[in-house]
Amino acid sequence: MLVRGLALARAGIRKSVTAVGSRADRLIPVWRAALTRGLTAFIFHDVTASPSSHQRTSRSYTSPEVFAEQIAWIEGRFTIVSPPSLPQLGGTGPLPSDAAMITFDDSWAGIFRLALPMLRERGIPAMCFLNMGAVAGDPDLSAVRRYEHAMSMRSRSLDTGVLDRTAGARVLAVIRDRYGDDPGFRRYQGPTATPGDLEEAANAGNVWFGSHLYHHWDLRCIATDLYEQSFDDNSAALSVYPNTLAAVATPYGYAGEAGADPCAIPAARGARVVFTGAGNQNRAADLFRLDRVSLPPEPSSAREWWYATHRRRVLGRRTS
Repeated sequence: MLVRGLALARAGIRKSVTAVGSRADRLIPVWRAALTRGLTAFIFHDVTASPSSHQRTSRSYTSPEVFAEQIAWIEGRFTIVSPPSLPQLGGTGPLPSDAAMITFDDSWAGIFRLALPMLRERGIPAMCFLNMGAVAGDPDLSAVRRYEHAMSMRSRSLDTGVLDRTAGARVLAVIRDRYGDDPGFRRYQGPTATPGDLEEAANAGNVWFGSHLYHHWDLRCIATDLYEQSFDDNSAALSVYPNTLAAVATPYGYAGEAGADPCAIPAARGARVVFTGAGNQNRAADLFRLDRVSLPPEPSSAREWWYATHRRRVLGRRTS
């Protein structure tokens, strides 16, 4: 009863804040200016009209129609900037006071075949944080983890404690053997981008690539040497694309909640900026560590997008 009561209380607070805050946003320009100041970076994953079981279960996709609506909403209240305009990545001029960035995580096919062409038509720049292992054809590790739980498998590939470099190689060998050519798993996972998709996007322009590690490891479950190896392998794979920047996004948006610093290894290896995903807007754009927000999956409305974007600024950093 207590848990249910707390959930209802939170829902009530959220509803009230959304109603009052979004209305004030429309009526009071100084309120909107305060909410949109700094840099607000948005995370998207796949954009597809045919989400896989993994994407449906993890709620990590957006339909093309809703994606277009969300981009229009962002464009209507922020000034969207390109990644190279950040001072850490070579920008020299001042950014708008209401700057925003569009970013994508993982290497899903829909990012390249639907989302980026839609943004290109509107002249909107974007940043793609890629797992090049998935581009090379390896199973996506986030899909593996969810698939094995969904299948109630007794022996789960990734539930083996903290993996060092040697153990990680063994786990990857098992995963490739189990799922590399398994059509059932591939249907569950959904299609990933190919080198051809990346080459086409790079040639088309107005999109930049960054690192999401070579495989989609959970940083809480890997040792330093495996983190270093996955970072280095991804950097090498991305180096062939001229639009690659010295930017990293942590898998699962990990921001150090479990104590391990997600930024030390990228900093030591030449990264200029690390993006996490804890849901905060950034007070400034020139920080080494920048956070990102995600909009709720459909069905959702502009008022809910408003709450998801600004809730931490209105209610505090720990607001859910």
